[in-house]
Amino acid sequence: MRTFTNCIVVEGGYSNLDGYVRVLNRPRKEGGKLQMLHRLEWEKLRGPIPEGYTVDHRCKNRQCQNINHLQILPHSTHTSKDNGQRYLEETIKVLRWIVDNPQLKPKQVAERLNVKRHYIERAAREYPEVRPYLNMRKERQHGKENQRTQATHQG
Repeated sequence: MRTFTNCIVVEGGYSNLDGYVRVLNRPRKEGGKLQMLHRLEWEKLRGPIPEGYTVDHRCKNRQCQNINHLQILPHSTHTSKDNGQRYLEETIKVLRWIVDNPQLKPKQVAERLNVKRHYIERAAREYPEVRPYLNMRKERQHGKENQRTQATHQG
């Protein structure tokens, strides 16, 4: 599927928590292992990835397989700062969506945004101000139980 940015996003494979698509490099019966699809695409079309280098998405879309959006960079250049920036940008989008669409459970938000529920729950932990917009009954009940327990122990 092509996006408006000319990213090529495949349907299928397995998305990991960071959003990268992984596929089997050969059938499991033949000892196949999951590998990052963008790395396989690079090697198929451009050759081996040199030692100490990594494949970077110029478009910042980790699911993109468009070879024109990929580049190889020394591992030292492909820093955690770049990944942190991407994570922050994605988190901001998710937080804004939650605020604009209140009272959904984390699972419902995750399904609508096509991300893992863990990602939504982590965002709620890291940014408590968004919690009132999420329907997180279980955690609220635990919070009330903890308050009762603390009051009992103090009294």
